[in-house]
Amino acid sequence: MNKLLQLIFLTFSLFPVSARETSPEELAEMKEGLNDWRELVSTFNTLPRNEAIEELGRGLYKTSLTSIYRLDEREEVRKEIQTALFSIPGHAEYYRDKIEGLTIPYLKSSEVWGKTGKDPMVNGKYIGTLYGELDRARMWSLETLRELPSPETLRVLGEMLNDERMRIKLLPDKSNLEEVHFVVSNSQKAAYTLHQMIESPPTGMQYFDYDRDIPVWQNWWRQVKEGSRTVRFKGDPQEYGFSGPVREAKNPDIPRATKRPSTVNEVSPESSKPSRPLPTAWIAGTIAAIFAGISWIILKRSKSI
Repeated sequence: MNKLLQLIFLTFSLFPVSARETSPEELAEMKEGLNDWRELVSTFNTLPRNEAIEELGRGLYKTSLTSIYRLDEREEVRKEIQTALFSIPGHAEYYRDKIEGLTIPYLKSSEVWGKTGKDPMVNGKYIGTLYGELDRARMWSLETLRELPSPETLRVLGEMLNDERMRIKLLPDKSNLEEVHFVVSNSQKAAYTLHQMIESPPTGMQYFDYDRDIPVWQNWWRQVKEGSRTVRFKGDPQEYGFSGPVREAKNPDIPRATKRPSTVNEVSPESSKPSRPLPTAWIAGTIAAIFAGISWIILKRSKSI
C-alpha cells in the first residue's frame, strides 16, 4: 500500500495540475472575466454603497488568485479594483459589520446551549448552521480584507483582536478539546489575517498558542492606538499609525539612541549667532592705524639712508 501511495505522489509531482496548458477557450473566458471586472470598476459609483463594496470585494478576491485568472493582466485589474475599494469610505467596516451580524445569532444560540444543553433555534437555524454561516462569511470577509491594506482595515482588524466572545476555554479534563479546536474566535482570526499583511508581526503563527500569543497581539494593538508604535504593510514603505500615515517609525521595543554632544569642532551658542556689522568709526580707525604704521616705517627707512 505504501508503495502505491508513493507511486501516486510521484506521478502528481511529475505532472502538476497547474502545468497543463490552458486552452484558447479558457483563456477567452478569463479575458472576458477580467473585462467584466474592469467594467464594474468604471460603473461601481452607480451602485448602492454596500452592493458596490460586495461586488468589488468579490472581484478583488478572485483576481488575487492566479488559479482563476492565469493572465498577465490579472494583477493590473486587481490593483484597479483595490483602488476603487479604497475610494469608498467604510470599505473595511462593511466586512466588520457583516461578521458581527452573523456572530450575534451564534452567540445567542451558544449561550442557550451552554445553559440547557439543548440546541435552540435562533432565526430558524440550529447552532451548527449558524456557526457554519458565520465561519464561511468570516473567511471570505477576512481574505478580502487581506487584499485591502489601508488604515481603515488596520483599525478594523486591530479592534477585532479584542473580540474574544467566541473563545472556548479548555476544561481541566479536556472533555471539550474537539470544540475548542473547532470553534475559532474572531480575535484569533484577526491575528492570523494581520500576520499575513504586516511587516514584523508580534508573534508567529506556526505554533500559535492562544493564551500566550493573543495577549501579545492585544498589547501590540494598544501601542498602535496610543501612538507609541507604527505599522508597515508588506510591500509598502509607508508607516501607519492608528489614524493613518505618519512620517516617523515608532517601536517601543527599540530604545531611541541618545544623541551626545560632539566634542570635535564644537561651536558655542554665541558663535552661531549672526555677526554684527562693525561700526564705521572702528573701521575708519583701523584703516588710519594701518596707514600710520606704514608711514612710520617709510619715514624710519628714509632717515637711515
